[in-house]
Amino acid sequence: MDISCLVALVLVVTSDVLDILATSRTFWFFNNDKSRFSLDDLADLDTDYIKIRFNFDLENLELYGFSTIMSALAIFAFFVPILQVAWILSDGGKRRVASMGLILVLALTGGMCKLIVSLMLLGIRSTAIGWIGSDTFFNLDNWLGEAGDGDGDGDMLGWKVLEVTYTILNGES
Repeated sequence: MDISCLVALVLVVTSDVLDILATSRTFWFFNNDKSRFSLDDLADLDTDYIKIRFNFDLENLELYGFSTIMSALAIFAFFVPILQVAWILSDGGKRRVASMGLILVLALTGGMCKLIVSLMLLGIRSTAIGWIGSDTFFNLDNWLGEAGDGDGDGDMLGWKVLEVTYTILNGES
């Protein structure tokens, strides 16, 4: 067996294990009594629920990012075995070169699309969760300048806008 196939296999398995780990942590979060997922809270844009969710995502941001990058690298690791198979099937570039070239072009195009999507998702998560949602650089509590109800809370409009934007950009339901 070729070393490139082993590298591709290791990267795919690592990527899948990281995806399973990230998904199981998210599943645990949504089924935890303290932060139980509620479609009503999400539809009402309950800011307490949004803050709990963004704090959880902030704690797991590195795992999500590493999982996303490993997934993109796993796709790229398959380029060499696909190229080798296309070369072997074309009998060293002597038969059906166009169809084997098309296979290679489709694989490269799919890999590039996966890389672009992965980098965009990584940027969206890092920006929304790590930068804007960390509540260090931006005032998400009081956008309209109203005093609130006297306990230091404002209108919480920033958290609601961040949740809607993050949901739209990340593609979550």
